[in-house]
Amino acid sequence: MEMTKDGFWDLIAEAKKRYGQDQDGSFQWLKDQLTILSPQQAQDFHDILHGYQQLANQYGLWSAAILICEHGCTDDGFIDFRAWLIAQGREVYLAALADRPPWRRWRHMAAASLRS
Repeated sequence: MEMTKDGFWDLIAEAKKRYGQDQDGSFQWLKDQLTILSPQQAQDFHDILHGYQQLANQYGLWSAAILICEHGCTDDGFIDFRAWLIAQGREVYLAALADRPPWRRWRHMAAASLRS
């Protein structure tokens, strides 16, 4: 059985529901969930995640990351930003790609998350 995009987003949503902006808690929970899955499902999750990270890179979100992060955005900072963006869930992620995100509302939430 393969991991689908819906299954990927379901795991992201559950991590967000359980841990909110606690990225460490979310990461640990996701890691625990992935160890329960088959090796193929875990690889599919990784591949889907990588694809969404690359897509965010292609849509020119670096400018948004620079605005949200208080002191600019390095290469590593942009990797963290894209991971944070995906961790916010499907709706927020897709809104960002569609160039209609509520950046002002995110600024403080993202800045706090990315500093920890």
